Amino acid sequence: MSNTVTISYIGPDVEDHSISLGDLIPSLQGFYEAVRIIATDKELDGTYEIRLEAITEGSIKFRFKEVWKSIGQNDKQLQVIGTWGGMFLLAIPIIKDVVSTKTHIANQPVRNVSVENGNVNITNISGDVLKVTQDAYYYSQDPKFMGTVSKFVRPLDSGKIDQTKIEYEHDGEKIDTTVVESQKPYLTPVETKTTVEKVLSLQGKLLSLNKSTNSGTFVLTDGKSMRYKFATEHPQTLYLDFAYNGIVQVTGLVKSNAEGTYTSIEISEVKKLQMEMFEGPEIANGFEN
Repeated sequence: MSNTVTISYIGPDVEDHSISLGDLIPSLQGFYEAVRIIATDKELDGTYEIRLEAITEGSIKFRFKEVWKSIGQNDKQLQVIGTWGGMFLLAIPIIKDVVSTKTHIANQPVRNVSVENGNVNITNISGDVLKVTQDAYYYSQDPKFMGTVSKFVRPLDSGKIDQTKIEYEHDGEKIDTTVVESQKPYLTPVETKTTVEKVLSLQGKLLSLNKSTNSGTFVLTDGKSMRYKFATEHPQTLYLDFAYNGIVQVTGLVKSNAEGTYTSIEISEVKKLQMEMFEGPEIANGFEN
């Protein structure tokens, strides 16, 4: 089984049919790594090769060819491949929604994050609401994944390369997404030189759980979110605490940046609290399988 995806770089800088390898190689590698992270989380395994597909005026295109090497190894792979028709059909919509999520937030605090019917509603600082999948929100809060997206958009530069486009077609269904230069600042993680680690107890809600990595998003009672990971010897014992539809107090190793913002917590203990202790907007939770 094989599928292909085309990545185009468009702008004045490629009108002579050339592009800087210093920008191109990290960009293609970033897309590859983003897909691999999703594939690993979904327990899928494929190999990829990159080919130069075509050069047209004002753009340069490369093609990823997806070659599955593990088909038939387990039922889950067969089921997902049969449903989605390939990893790209799963990964590209996630990447598209991640870009939309980060652009919607625009490096500003959010007013509210809630889950409704399996989707995440994000209210930005302007009061606008964006609905995305739990997968998209999960990966938008993952520094490792956002690092791959940052590499992918690296070639974008005003007046040189104005946009990059991902296109995928399978069984007559076409999926595409375009990232423009103005979105680049929202997709590039802010580097902080100082990371502070301290064992703390925090209160909030476990918004999501990816059981493949025992991690997800923890939303504090003030509405701010951070990454969490169940860091006990048997993390499965904490799944019931996640299922609790109320406020919890989590204890573990908390990392914060130079500005004092909490960025992640490795949870060693969860304590259920009364729901009425939470005075902010209600935040429901949902599993990420």
